[in-house]
Amino acid sequence: MRQFQALGGVAKVRLKDGQPLVTDNGQHILDVTGLQIREPLAFESEVNQWPGVVTVGVFAHQKAAVCLLGSAGGVETVTY
Repeated sequence: MRQFQALGGVAKVRLKDGQPLVTDNGQHILDVTGLQIREPLAFESEVNQWPGVVTVGVFAHQKAAVCLLGSAGGVETVTY
């Protein structure tokens, strides 16, 4: 959490019913806000090297083929 703070972000442990959410593999999830990611590939590579990090939800190295975008008008499907 301190490492995200050093980058300008605010990290919070995801909660479920007031308790830290634990994944099927026994991991905790951090939700991070306030980051300005100018170089997604470098950011993802850096964070993946931090001790304790299992995965990063940036997915810059694995380009998406489909995006489901929620909007006021419903869900839009964008394909690449």
